[in-house]
Amino acid sequence: MLRFWAQDPNDPSGTELYGDMREYGFNFKDRKGNEPVMMEAAFARGFDRTLRAGGTTVERFVFPVPRGTRELILRATLTYQYFVMPPGSAQEQMQASIADRIASASPEQQRHILDVEVPARMDAMHTLASTYPDLVMADASTRLR
Repeated sequence: MLRFWAQDPNDPSGTELYGDMREYGFNFKDRKGNEPVMMEAAFARGFDRTLRAGGTTVERFVFPVPRGTRELILRATLTYQYFVMPPGSAQEQMQASIADRIASASPEQQRHILDVEVPARMDAMHTLASTYPDLVMADASTRLR
């Protein structure tokens, strides 16, 4: 995630005059176009905005400068997030997908889904969501006069 913001260096409170973000990564969608989805339902890539290794990515941020502002501090931070939870609506779709699989499965398959797959996925999600802190890959600032 790239976070960009501008501040007035003369403002003691440090209030942001402008701020924006760009998210990089990808997820998958199913045949109905829902995204993100569980791996077994993945049909194609959905959101896909990745950074190329060894490449250069240019982002442009345009914002109005308040009248009377003589200086600005511009800041940017590129952060790697190990895991980002999907939004609530996507979580509901994934839960519905699991419920559909259980409903159409044989009794043996249902036991496997409920006793093995679901607990393993929940454990993995909790581990990913709580174990790894965000990693700041780059941090830059400059003063404009």
